[in-house]
Amino acid sequence: MNSIALKAGYWASVIGIATFVAYTFCFVAILFVNPIFIWTNFDNYIMSVQTTNQLFKHIAMIFMIAYGVSFVIQV
Repeated sequence: MNSIALKAGYWASVIGIATFVAYTFCFVAILFVNPIFIWTNFDNYIMSVQTTNQLFKHIAMIFMIAYGVSFVIQV
């Protein structure tokens, strides 16, 4: 195998593990920071998004995009 492919696969797997762990941490943080939202209608959803902390949600989304890229590199 090509050494560049081996190095890319290795670092992609390391980044994949790190981003998945960080994503899991963000999901747990979302549970502790925000109250549990029960979907009732669209107006309540918009109000909930505007009044609750969305920082961990956006960080988790970025980590999942990074995980997806690292998964494609691994494949």
